[in-house]
Amino acid sequence: MSISLFGNTDINDGIVNIYDKMNRTQPEVIEYMKECLNGKTVITDEFHAGIIEKEGIKPKEIVVLSDTFGIDNNEVDRIARIQGAEHVVFGSQELYEAFLPRASTIYMVRQHIVMITFNEFPELGYEDWSIDPSEVKKINTKKKYSFDLTLAVYRRKFTKKAE
Repeated sequence: MSISLFGNTDINDGIVNIYDKMNRTQPEVIEYMKECLNGKTVITDEFHAGIIEKEGIKPKEIVVLSDTFGIDNNEVDRIARIQGAEHVVFGSQELYEAFLPRASTIYMVRQHIVMITFNEFPELGYEDWSIDPSEVKKINTKKKYSFDLTLAVYRRKFTKKAE
């Protein structure tokens, strides 16, 4: 089984809500979410499960974990052992922190702006991750939003242990 994360951040790795103050979305971000989440098992929290439904995203299954009192590591381990499915984590800082050590892929939306955010995407340790240039898409949205977007796929570098 593989675990991926879907993140939407500003340039300082602050987690950005996909809705602006007027409760509008960025269609470019929603389309990328659909591409990354449709047909997959999505691990999320109550708030983000509502976004999935509202935006018409069609996952294979939604697994809602409560992050109110922290994430239960036993539940994370149980999900990580399920075979044969791709799981995508979409949600809170607590969910990302719990699943990042088990993730092999990160689908990232980077908004080229500094925003006031209350949650941070976990530090990746970029020496452990690579970006395939063919999986990077820069979207010029400066006229529309006053900042640009970059969509990128990070893949974990797996190294063989010395014998």
